[in-house]
Amino acid sequence: MSGLHSDPAGRYLGDLDGANIAHRLEHSEMRQQYHVWKDHLWKYDYVGFEHYRRLFCLDPLPGSEIASRYKDWRPIRQRLLSDQTACRHDLCSSMFDRYLDMRRGFDPGAISRLTQWIGAHDVIVLRAILPDPIDTQWATTHMAEYWPILVGAVISSSYFKDRSVEIDFAMNQPAYCNMYILRAEIFDDYMRFWHEAVGFIASHITVYPRLVGHFAERLFNFYLMQKRMEDPLLKVGRLPYLFLNTELDAHAAA
Repeated sequence: MSGLHSDPAGRYLGDLDGANIAHRLEHSEMRQQYHVWKDHLWKYDYVGFEHYRRLFCLDPLPGSEIASRYKDWRPIRQRLLSDQTACRHDLCSSMFDRYLDMRRGFDPGAISRLTQWIGAHDVIVLRAILPDPIDTQWATTHMAEYWPILVGAVISSSYFKDRSVEIDFAMNQPAYCNMYILRAEIFDDYMRFWHEAVGFIASHITVYPRLVGHFAERLFNFYLMQKRMEDPLLKVGRLPYLFLNTELDAHAAA
């Protein structure tokens, strides 16, 4: 959790302990990922990251349990299964909390099924959020003149000292938000690549809050494409996410 020390009872990790860049607001959610990378990665086989209002749709419960205990979840499951292009489902506050309660209540069987499913993948990312190619999307939402710096940070990386760059810098269907579940060794490899790349970027521009986090969203997609070009059998899964949309609260209360 951002801006906090870790809970002594172990309920959450904060990013103010150990090695941290908590004060570097330009890195946004990558501040927490940096702290996990430096201080906690050795403990885990996999690591995963979500946002406080964006959660992976983790849905391991059998249909019979949904029918008996979580009937309001059934239409959400149906929509996200019937439309594989749906990347996001908005929830009001009460339904968002309902989903969190459901997830906290997973029994050992549900946890085992979910663990097995995650364990069958190397990388799990979000479904594609935006239809535009990654370079076009950057040019329409950020400073277009920074794009060559981002590409330069990639191609100058020591990762490519002994290998060719096999990235399409105009790729389609990227996964944004810096949300993923990764094998620990892949996360470590990516963070080494990320750390060097953002250092290059910061040396070429004036940074401001969140900016380098936006660069990181693209860096991850470039890294993942390179890894898949090197290993086309890399096991990559995609999940939709659930978004806490408080604008729906008034409608839900009506």
